Amino acid sequence: MQLRAAFAASLLWLLCRGTSPVSATPSSDFLAEGEAVVAIPGAADGLRLADCVSAALEGNEALRQEREGLSEVRAQLMQARATALPRLDLQSGWSRGRDPSFALDAFFSDNPGLPLFGPGDIPPQSFWRSSLDASWEIRPTRVLSALRSAHRAFDRQFHSVRGREHEVVANALQAYHRVILAHERRTAVQAELDARAQFLEISRRRFVLELDAPLDTLQAAVSLANLKPDLRRASLNLHDAGVDLNLAMGRDALDPLTVVATFEVESEEISLPRALKSAATRPDVRHGEGQTAFLRGRRDVERAINHPFLTLEGSYGYVGRTTDTLFDEGHDLWRAAVTLKVPIWDGMTARGVVRELEATIRRAEYAESELMHRARAEISMAHEELAISRANLVAAELNLTMASDVYDQMQLRYELGKADFLDVLSAQSERFTARSNWVQARYDVFVGSSALKRAMGVSPATSFAEILATTESQEASR
Repeated sequence: MQLRAAFAASLLWLLCRGTSPVSATPSSDFLAEGEAVVAIPGAADGLRLADCVSAALEGNEALRQEREGLSEVRAQLMQARATALPRLDLQSGWSRGRDPSFALDAFFSDNPGLPLFGPGDIPPQSFWRSSLDASWEIRPTRVLSALRSAHRAFDRQFHSVRGREHEVVANALQAYHRVILAHERRTAVQAELDARAQFLEISRRRFVLELDAPLDTLQAAVSLANLKPDLRRASLNLHDAGVDLNLAMGRDALDPLTVVATFEVESEEISLPRALKSAATRPDVRHGEGQTAFLRGRRDVERAINHPFLTLEGSYGYVGRTTDTLFDEGHDLWRAAVTLKVPIWDGMTARGVVRELEATIRRAEYAESELMHRARAEISMAHEELAISRANLVAAELNLTMASDVYDQMQLRYELGKADFLDVLSAQSERFTARSNWVQARYDVFVGSSALKRAMGVSPATSFAEILATTESQEASR
């Protein structure tokens, strides 16, 4: 009995040396709300989720390019308006020449009293001319069609910009949550690595006491060695997630980045019929409608080419042989003209262009219908995916609660001597596995919420509560 007691005391002393396994507390707890996560090391202020979204809307290069399209369309609208305005030109020039053609005219040969000059007798003459010329082509149908087409092009580009904004916000949100997810996974791997290191230490001590075979210690060492590359991979994934977030915000990929953890899981639910009603307001659907309307406007412009139109022309100026006599009395000249033009035949050029545009319009209408069908299908799939993600999150929360309770009970049993340390390590590993699954499920809910909002044609930064309030007010006003 004394030998057995001494052996037990020696074993307890060996097990408690160095890092005491009795505490069995996870090396890192859950990421707390407001805690800083360093994705790319360096001096940087912590960015909250709203900060990342604002930076993306301001600095994303793809969004900047899309917004420049609005400037292009504004310039096209200015050009369309310019077709309705008159033109003014100020001309001034000098000319010198000799024209013998009038000497051969029959008028002179039939009037002998007039002096007759030969072609070689006509001297060259010089003239200075200066005039202000005005012209105005009045095409009301073509101008109005061009203006309508330009306005439709502006609406089309506006919806294109809005769609790109939703895409940029969605990418920023997903990149932000990927940083949080990568940090949580790295933390879980680090905790598991610490647990396996403790397990290896226990195996070595048990081997010294001849309680374990050499193979057991070797297996523990191999298990620890196999996990170390996972930690490096998890660290690399965190760095890559930071790079993606920097790019989404329009920053240099390797700029130092620190984010502040934010967990905003929305519980509001939007029914599928209500979500499907928003398909018609999606930016891509509205862009398709704008494209069809723009093509119709172009067709009307081409048709207006063959409509009758008026031209007004006027000119006033001076002519003289020398510059000092240019503005003398009697040297002024003027001209005014009004012309009605009725196009009759242009070789069927305009008709061919119109027929081509009509075929393009029909193609755009088919594409618009297909886009609407795809939008409804996308909303339906996103709605179902979000419901599944929310159900998975509930299950993951239950599993995490159970794993945490098992871990706490196993730790208590170990302290009472009713469980060995390997059971504690196993419970700790299961707890971190449940935690990783919960973190992934929470990330899937964030991504699913963003995907549903974008499918509905709403900015992913808008909350479901705001969406419900807006739709309810719209339905009440009808």
